[in-house]
Amino acid sequence: MDPKGPQEPKTISQLALSVLAYNAASILGPLLGFGAIGFFLDYHYDTKPLFIIIGIATAFLTTNFFLVKRISRMIRSFEIKTIRENKKTDNDGNKNKNIKKDEADGDDEGGDNDYYDNNSDD
Repeated sequence: MDPKGPQEPKTISQLALSVLAYNAASILGPLLGFGAIGFFLDYHYDTKPLFIIIGIATAFLTTNFFLVKRISRMIRSFEIKTIRENKKTDNDGNKNKNIKKDEADGDDEGGDNDYYDNNSDD
């Protein structure tokens, strides 16, 4: 096992399998855990549907929290990769025509985000 932590998927199939595994674990884990706790509490206190419904609702909220967190992390990761690729492409011969001015300058101070066209022939 790599001591550096989880590695980035190298192919689309690896990415798809990792997303599938994460989604399955983030849905089934809380559902089985909170459902089992609800079932046990219903059995112990003889309140048959109450605690299992509360457990399933809690699992639903927990699952949505984990999925939104994961999707947000993936979106940020893709945005960072896209910005890096745009910078690299622009530095390798201005192949990317439409990039943000701040990204092209490497200026991290903000400013306006107007797009400009490197190719004046259009």
